[in-house]
Amino acid sequence: MNQKFNKALYLLDKGKYNEGLELLKAAFDEVDNKFEKLEIKSCTMEVYYELEEFEKVKECIKYILNNTSEYDDSDPRETALEIAEEMGCNLKDFE
Repeated sequence: MNQKFNKALYLLDKGKYNEGLELLKAAFDEVDNKFEKLEIKSCTMEVYYELEEFEKVKECIKYILNNTSEYDDSDPRETALEIAEEMGCNLKDFE
């Protein structure tokens, strides 16, 4: 995984959410690998969920669902679906 992603995880673990989110955004912009992008977006979604920034959570969910299929065995997709369910969202909201 990308160095910025690893540093972001470290900062998030220390409670430095703003710095961590900035590094997650930079890491996302730098990678070309679809799997890595989904992992970074999933992590970003979880941070926004913790911070109760639900509109940003929905943007992340939409990205993940649009870049995976129901046939994928993908942790990011499963996490996105779980969070969408917890938020009481209808999956049609993300089409």
